[in-house]
Amino acid sequence: MDMRDVVLEAQAEVQAIMREVVQELMKPQIMAQLRQSWISAPDEVKEMFKREKPEDYAALMEELKRR
Repeated sequence: MDMRDVVLEAQAEVQAIMREVVQELMKPQIMAQLRQSWISAPDEVKEMFKREKPEDYAALMEELKRR
């Protein structure tokens, strides 16, 4: 393994860490937008989502409760 490989591997690791950090920093904003979108969605859309994707609906409701 030469030095270039080590540097490339380190760069990839730093980029992965930075992506995770950005995701964690953005999560509250994303959840606020999701909450607002859910609140403003028509009741028919909410019911259809609940009926057609019950697991996703349950996960969404659990996530919205935590925030």
